Amino acid sequence: MNLLERGVAKCARYGRSCVALAVAMLLLQACGSGGTDSPIIEPPVPGSFTLTVGAPAPSTVEQGATGSANVTIARSGSFSGAVALVLEGVPNNVTAVVTAPTLGVGVTSTTLTIDVAIAVAPGTYPITVRASATGQVDRTATLNLVVVQRPVQMSIVRSDASTLSVNQGGTPINFNVVLSRDEVMTDVTLDVASGLPPGVTAAFAPAVLPTGGASTVTLTAGTSAVPGSYTVVVRASATGVTPATVSVPFTVLAPAGLELVPSQSALSVVQNGSNGVLVTVVRNNFTGVFTLEATGVPADVVVSYVRSGSNSLAYTVQFTVGGAAVPGTYPVVLTAAAAGAQSAPTTLTLTITAAPTGGSVGFAFCGRPSDVPIWFGIARSSRNWTRILPDGDNTFRFDSASATDVAWVLERAPDDFEIRVITSQAGDVTPFAGVYCSAVPTRSATGLLAGLGLSDLATVALGPSRVITSLAIGGAGFDLLGVPDGPQDLLATRTPVGGGATAVDRILLQRGINPANGASVGTLDFGGPGALIPEPYAISVAGAAAGESPSTSARLTTAGGASVLVSGTILAESATYGALPPAQRVAGDMYLLSGQALRTSGGTTLRAVSRWVSTPISTTLTLLPLPADPDVRVFASDGTYSRYDTEFTVQTEQKNLFLSSLTQESGAMRRAVSMTYVPRSTSNPSTLRLTTPVFEGASGWNRDWEMRVALPVSWTAFASGWNSPGGTVAPMLDGSVSYSYTRTGVLAAP
Repeated sequence: MNLLERGVAKCARYGRSCVALAVAMLLLQACGSGGTDSPIIEPPVPGSFTLTVGAPAPSTVEQGATGSANVTIARSGSFSGAVALVLEGVPNNVTAVVTAPTLGVGVTSTTLTIDVAIAVAPGTYPITVRASATGQVDRTATLNLVVVQRPVQMSIVRSDASTLSVNQGGTPINFNVVLSRDEVMTDVTLDVASGLPPGVTAAFAPAVLPTGGASTVTLTAGTSAVPGSYTVVVRASATGVTPATVSVPFTVLAPAGLELVPSQSALSVVQNGSNGVLVTVVRNNFTGVFTLEATGVPADVVVSYVRSGSNSLAYTVQFTVGGAAVPGTYPVVLTAAAAGAQSAPTTLTLTITAAPTGGSVGFAFCGRPSDVPIWFGIARSSRNWTRILPDGDNTFRFDSASATDVAWVLERAPDDFEIRVITSQAGDVTPFAGVYCSAVPTRSATGLLAGLGLSDLATVALGPSRVITSLAIGGAGFDLLGVPDGPQDLLATRTPVGGGATAVDRILLQRGINPANGASVGTLDFGGPGALIPEPYAISVAGAAAGESPSTSARLTTAGGASVLVSGTILAESATYGALPPAQRVAGDMYLLSGQALRTSGGTTLRAVSRWVSTPISTTLTLLPLPADPDVRVFASDGTYSRYDTEFTVQTEQKNLFLSSLTQESGAMRRAVSMTYVPRSTSNPSTLRLTTPVFEGASGWNRDWEMRVALPVSWTAFASGWNSPGGTVAPMLDGSVSYSYTRTGVLAAP
C-alpha cells in the first residue's frame, strides 16, 4: 500500500476533511522529495464522553420509600470539561434529585435520589437523565423506576407505663392502647390474646378501629379473682395482616377498704362553740379519692373537715354548734367513702352542753355602737373558739377557768372590721376585763390663772382631769371636765417655753379638795405666796444608737391622783425636772422618770426606759441594746384571706407584754388585727411569735372579717417588761423599772 492509500485508510474513520488533508500532504511530499517515502503526521483525536445511569437499572422502590441510582460519565479524547445533568419525565408524587447537578473537571459520578410518595400507583416509570457540555452533543440515559406495593403493616402500644392494679371486687381500671397502621387497610379488631386470669374480664371501647387511633381497655376483677401478678396480651387483628400485640402487666389486689381511727371516742361542745377530733384515714389496698362523711348529726350543728398540715390522711373533724342545738348526747357515725372501697365506719359520741350563762369574768363594752363587739369568743390555747353572747348591758360573761384567750370583732364602719385578740399564757385574762367600759365622770370645775406670762404654759389637773393652757392660746380661765366624785388633789405647774427653759418653775398644790359640780376652784396664782419653787434634779438617758434622737421626761403623780409633767419633753440626752419641796411631799407621791430614743428612717423605732421613784433623784437611765427588727409575714393563705404572724427577738428584761397590730386599707375597705400576749412569768424564750388564730368553724364566724391577700399591711410591734411583779403594766412602785420597744413598718403585698 502506498502512502496515499495508507493515509486515506487511516483518515477514513475521521471523515472527508481528514482524507483531503492527507491527499494534499502526499502531493506536497512528492513534489519536494523526488518521490522518496516519508512518515505521515496524524491529526489530533477530538474529545467526547458517554453517560450511564443505574447500578444496575432498573431501580425498584416501595410506595412511601426512597431509592437511589448512580449517574456516571466517561470522558475520552481531548474532552475534560464540566458536564451538566438535568432530569426529564419525573412522574407526579415522585421527587428525584441529583446530588451534584454539575460534574466538574475530574468528577465522573454522582447519586440520583428518588422519593416515592405513598400515593404513587405500582408500575414502571421511565426517568430521563440528560447530560450536556460545551462543544459536545447532549447524551441521554433512561432509568426505569419500578414502584411496588408497600406491604400492609400495623403496630399497637400502650400509651403510658404507669403501674396497674385492680382490687378484687373493686372499681374497674382503665388503660389506653394506640394503634399505628398503613393508610390502606381493613378494619382492625381488638381483643385479648392471653393472660386474663379467671374472674377478670376485659372490655374495649371501641373494639373495632376502622382508621387507627386509640382504644380504652377496662379490666374488671370480680370477687372470685385471685390476687396476684398477671400480664394480659392485647391483640390487634385485620384481614391479610399479621396481628400486632402488646403485653400489659397488672396486679389483682385484695379487696379495697378505708378505715377511720379517731384520736378520741367522745367529744363535748358547748352551744355557740366549736370543738374537733383528729381522725386518721387508713388505706387498705386503695389509693383513690375518698370523702369524709358524718351521719347522725343533730340540727344546728355544722361539721367541717380540715386536713392536718401536709398529711393527707389526718383530718380535724370540726363540730360547730349553734345556739339552737338541743343539749344532749348523740352518736355520730364518721365514714370515709369511696367508690369500689369497703368502708369501716366509726362512732363518735358527741355531747352538746348548754351555753354558759354568767361567769366570774365579764368583758363590758360601752360607748358608740362601733365600740361594742359584733362577735365575741373565748378559747383555750387559741383553739376551738366558743362564741359568747352578751347580756342586756353588752357584757360578755364566762368563767375564768374556761379561757386563756378572748377575741372580739368591732365593726367600725361598713366594710371596716377590726379583730382584737388577747392571749394570757398564764391562764388569766381577768386583768383585761374592766378596761373597755368604765363609768365616765360627769362633774366639772372651773378656775382662773394668774401670774402667767404670754410665753408660759400652764397645766392644771384635778384628779385625772387635766387641761393645758396659756394666756396666748386660752386666756386666764380654764375648764376641767370629767372630774370624779369625791376629794381630789389639785395640781398646777407653770413652764416657761421661751429662752430655752423647759423645766417647771412654779408648782401649785391643793390636796383633797371636793368642789361642787360646776363650781370654781378659784384663782390659781403662780406669782402668789402659795406658789412653790420646785427643787431641780437632773435626768439623762444613755444608750441611744446612731440615727436615734434621745429625749427625757419626768411626771409627778400625787397620792390623790393628779398627774402632770414636771419636765418638758426635749430632744436631748439630759434635762432638768422640778420636784415638790420636801415639806410638801406625802406618802404616795410618785415620780416617773423616762428616757427615750426615736428613729424615723425606714419606719419608726422607739425605745424607752422608765423608773418610778417616791423620792426625787438625779439619775441616768440606760436603754437596752437595740434588738433585731420583728419579722412580720404571711403565715397562711387560701388565695382570698390571709393569716399573719409577728416574730419577736425577746430581750430578758422585756418579756412581760407583747402587742402586734396589723392594718390594711383599700378605699373604704379596712381590715385590722390587734393581738395582745401575756406570757408566763417563768418563760424565757429567745423568740416569740404572735399568730392570727384560726376562727373558721367557730359559731357565727364570718371569714369576710379577716385580712385579705394581695394588699400591703401596715404593722406595729410592741414589747415591754418590768422588774417588779405586776399585771399588764409596770406597777407604780418605788424602784420599779420598765423597758419598752416599738417598731412600725409596712409589709408589701405578696
